[in-house]
Amino acid sequence: MTRRSSVVTLTVIVGAFFALVAAAQEATMPKPGPEHEALGFFAGKWTFEGEAKESPMGPAGKISSTESCEWFEGGFALICRSEGQNPMGPAKALGIMSYDAERQAYTYYGLDSTMPPFTATGEREGKV
Repeated sequence: MTRRSSVVTLTVIVGAFFALVAAAQEATMPKPGPEHEALGFFAGKWTFEGEAKESPMGPAGKISSTESCEWFEGGFALICRSEGQNPMGPAKALGIMSYDAERQAYTYYGLDSTMPPFTATGEREGKV
């Protein structure tokens, strides 16, 4: 066996190994469960109007915003973008909603232009 044929053989073996690893990973790719699918309720475009009460998060006053939520690739999370007005002025926000199967809780990660980032968790009761 020549050096060149050894390199070609090794290349074919390594390529086949990586192809098998990729196929095994695809076969075990997790799929979103019913808890993730329930987040579909929030998909779409939303409008909010209301009154904020004075709190450590800010002063009292009128609030209004529009939000658009869409599925992130893979179906495990919704990505939501919003913009509007609150008592502190114009605001933009980015939110990620998902379900943490290990903690058995819904999760929300939020970034807002008028406050520090925050996280929240919750659970579903019945249809709520």
